[in-house]
Parts: sequence; structure tokens; C-alpha cells
Amino acid sequence: MLVQPYSTLRVAYTDELALETEAAPDRAALLLGSGTSLEFRLEDGKLKLPRIAAPDSVRINWYRGDDLLFTTFLAVVTRHYFRLEQLKGMDDTDDFSDVTEEEFWAARQAATETFERNARRSFVQQMGVTETFGGGFVWLDHNDVAEVLTPGWSLVSDCQAVGPEGRATIRYRYGLTEVPERVSEAVLRLAAYYLRPSATPERATGEATDAGFIRYTLAGRDGATGLPEVDAAIEQFGRCRAVVM
Repeated sequence: MLVQPYSTLRVAYTDELALETEAAPDRAALLLGSGTSLEFRLEDGKLKLPRIAAPDSVRINWYRGDDLLFTTFLAVVTRHYFRLEQLKGMDDTDDFSDVTEEEFWAARQAATETFERNARRSFVQQMGVTETFGGGFVWLDHNDVAEVLTPGWSLVSDCQAVGPEGRATIRYRYGLTEVPERVSEAVLRLAAYYLRPSATPERATGEATDAGFIRYTLAGRDGATGLPEVDAAIEQFGRCRAVVM
């Protein structure tokens, strides 16, 4: 799996991956969110990713000799919303014949992040961070928070925490433990949509036909993604925060 400098790759703890970069590093240092450090000498610039318990976050520093080349990041989650084989199996028109493994991974990650952002929740366990400059009572950046890991901070609700005054980085575990089948299907459809080439101009809102004008559904105007089935799943399984006036 080719990774880019200063990018974040979403992986599940069950994934068996060999990571590589175009910079040909000879050493990789991994810093886990728990504070554990691991270092590996690389053969042919490839890092065989060790099994990392989820959820966690990992910083990878790539070196050549003593020189730091760049950093990449891993978001280690408990599982993916669907297997890549399912996405590849949706290729019924040869749309995916030239798609690389990296592009399949990128489409799944983009679709997952889009769904989670618009649903305002994660259906898998992962690590989250919220920065605060005032401390005290803080709205966290994520919902469904199960545990705060930063000493001195505790949950008030599953999206609020309280702690010392002053600047702080609040680290926590959040997300649900089950992916509904309809959510899995919706994210799969969205990933396939990202991979398929569009036959319409990028900014087109519709087209004139003999039967009249056909208006396209558009992301942002006609729902979060513009795909009715995906947007319906976001509406059904998503979450809105209560606003206290």
C-alpha cells in the first residue's frame, strides 16, 4: 500500500498491510496514542504493519539514515464498514478495470468519512481528540463518546466533558459497536459512486431532453451526498445535537 507524506490512512486492526512510500526510507518509527514506541528497519522501503489493538491512533516517522523524511498517520478502527471485495464486486460495467488498490482504499475511506461527518457519528470504535483553549466545560468534537483518556477530564454526557481550566488536548474513545446493514450498504454505494466516472459536466445541474428538462440531484442541495438512498440512511441513523438556548 503506497502512502503519501502527511496523509492519514484509516485501517482496521485485522488488516494485514505492507506500507511503502516513494521516498525509499530505511527506517520507520511508530508512536501509538498510548505512548508506546516501535521501531522497524525496512527492507525495500516497505513496512509490514504490526497488529495494533483498536481503537488507536499512530504516528509514523519515516527515516533515511538519521534524516526524518516525513510523517504519516494511521487511524486504527475496530472494523471497516464493508470489505474491499464487496466494492470490487460491484464492478458490473468494467468501470473499475483500471482502478488501483490504493484508489479502492481511498474511495472507501472518503465514503466512510463523508457518511460519518454528515451522520455526526461513527458506527465503529475509534480515537478522537478535541482541543480546548479555555478548559472547564467543553463540547467534544464527536458524539457517542464512551471514555475520556486524558487525566483530569470526565464525561458529563456522551458529547460533553469537564476538566481543569486552561488549554488542553482531550483524548477519548468514541463510536458505536455495531454497523447497521443499511449503513454498510449506503457507504458501499457511496464508495462505488466515487469510483465511477461521470458522464455529465462537473457543474451541470440538469440537462434538456426531448421529454423536457431533467434536474440532477446534487450533494449539499438535495441531501448530504445527492444519492437518495445514502442520504436516507444518513437521516435515519444519524444524530443531531441538542442546542441549549
